[in-house]
Amino acid sequence: ERLYPAPMTFTRFFVFVLAFTQLSLAIDPIIFKSKLLFNNATGAQFWVKGVDYQPPSSINDPIADTQIIQRDIPYFKQLGINCIRVYQTDSSLNHDLGMQLLANEGIYVMFDLTTPSITINRAYPVWNTIIAQGIYAKAVHFAKYPNTLAYILGNEVTNDVSTIPATAFVKAAIRDTKAHLMANGYQIPVGYATADVPGVDDFIRAYLDCGSKDEQADFYGVNIYRWCGRSSFEQSGYAYVVSVYQNWDVPVIFTEFGCNIVEPREFTDVDAIYGPQMNSVISGGLVYEYHEEANAYGLVFINSTTQVTPDADFANLQAAYGRINPTGTTLSQYTDTFPLQPCPVVNASWPVSPTLPPTPNADACACMASQLTCVTVLTDPNNISPDQGTQLGQSIGYVCANSEDSCEASATDVKNGVYGIWSMCDPLQVASLILDKYYKKTGTCVSGTGRIVSPSGDLSKDCSALTGVTTPSSTRNPYTGVTTPSTSTSTSTSTSTSSSSSTSSSEATSTSAQTSSNGASSNPASTTSSSQVESSTSSPASTTSQQPSRQTSQTTVEGSGESCYETSNRPNTGAATEQSSAIPRQGSDASSLIMGSIASIAILMS
Repeated sequence: ERLYPAPMTFTRFFVFVLAFTQLSLAIDPIIFKSKLLFNNATGAQFWVKGVDYQPPSSINDPIADTQIIQRDIPYFKQLGINCIRVYQTDSSLNHDLGMQLLANEGIYVMFDLTTPSITINRAYPVWNTIIAQGIYAKAVHFAKYPNTLAYILGNEVTNDVSTIPATAFVKAAIRDTKAHLMANGYQIPVGYATADVPGVDDFIRAYLDCGSKDEQADFYGVNIYRWCGRSSFEQSGYAYVVSVYQNWDVPVIFTEFGCNIVEPREFTDVDAIYGPQMNSVISGGLVYEYHEEANAYGLVFINSTTQVTPDADFANLQAAYGRINPTGTTLSQYTDTFPLQPCPVVNASWPVSPTLPPTPNADACACMASQLTCVTVLTDPNNISPDQGTQLGQSIGYVCANSEDSCEASATDVKNGVYGIWSMCDPLQVASLILDKYYKKTGTCVSGTGRIVSPSGDLSKDCSALTGVTTPSSTRNPYTGVTTPSTSTSTSTSTSTSSSSSTSSSEATSTSAQTSSNGASSNPASTTSSSQVESSTSSPASTTSQQPSRQTSQTTVEGSGESCYETSNRPNTGAATEQSSAIPRQGSDASSLIMGSIASIAILMS
């Protein structure tokens, strides 16, 4: 894949190498130390000052689409920003030029790792080999760029009481992605962006921070729309937010902000966010959003692939960012440390055990699948139509309802922290395992759903031993691998690319501290990262492509002089990557897991 469409002459090749040499020198690595960010070269405290960015692109990737990014960078410069958050990217594309151009202007990028099809579905949450493969690929791909600031793994996945169980799978994904990055020589912070839902968020932030540093979120993003119009620090609820995170042990960043109940937006909250009342607690934020959509949150109107027109919000944000000059501490002077939060008590309000789902292991799953005799008629988990998914889900629901032990290997009980050892495999492998168990028990390979094959693997091999799940042998059947509840905060101590990480350090580098002469990242600096289903057994209902779930958020409308809860102060459409759904969950049986897993893939592939 060429960076330039024309053949590269020696002269152009020299310029290309020189440009990437300049890239490696153009931007400094940022350190996440305890709850603050620092420029590792200058030692100065760093605040994110940015915008959320996902303009229309023919390839749905505004950084790989170099015409789009070159159109918009001059406007980034006018705004005076140092960071953009990009929700959708394609790791199979070339991002060298786009990232180079951004770095040359001192602009870092915060990437969402999920996509509409590779994500933890809040209605049917699973953490399996397919989702892990997609997330790992994107994480490693962007880690080589010096201006990759951080990763967001999950945007508003848990957005109400009914979606609380999904939080366990998000945390497992954070744990394993951090380990995968470290195994590949990178230490990019991995965090989460919450919906700022009163009540629910109290539990989410504690849960994602508790346990060990290997599994905690390296930073906490808040999509916040509390300050509307000419509100104030107290009226908006920002004072409360600061009190909540005053002694937090990792950085807190406003990953979306900018209420639009009062238009045009004046962004008077910028002075508070970067002022002395907040800048020692909140490490800046990103205004939602760059381009105008139906939700009226844009800063520019897009006229074409080469032209945009700034609106009044643009001018106001430019003025607001231009007048701030935050001051803080320095890297050498900052020694504050704070403990991790205790895990929320497991009860009716928070039915989520601190024990996490197992680490997806493709080799173990392939081993297990190779020992089966009755398998699904479907062969490609990435190519399942909604009708196929529904039919298979119904068959699995029937099997699990009539033969519970056939499904125990893939059962998920989030409240008690019990996860079938094979629940982390792809949906067709899990479905095949269930069909095979039922076949061996009853002699029936379900017609229309299953087919008989000759096992290709070694039937004497204990495939469960490959998973790394540490449970006493007396409680784990080599075939089903069912685990028992544990008081541990993690069910797995290894990944398919296992690595160990120190839990003593409280620093994480967001970029490589050293680069080679051609601009490619070498191993990061030695500072260590601060870390790491259910549905009805009936046919799964349809969900929509993941969009931001805009829940109630405390706001103050200009002139009201009081705080109130509004639903209209949050965008109802946009570029975020998680799907909304009102599909209820019923229990934690294996049929729910497999149907959810299959339905999630099938629906999102439609």
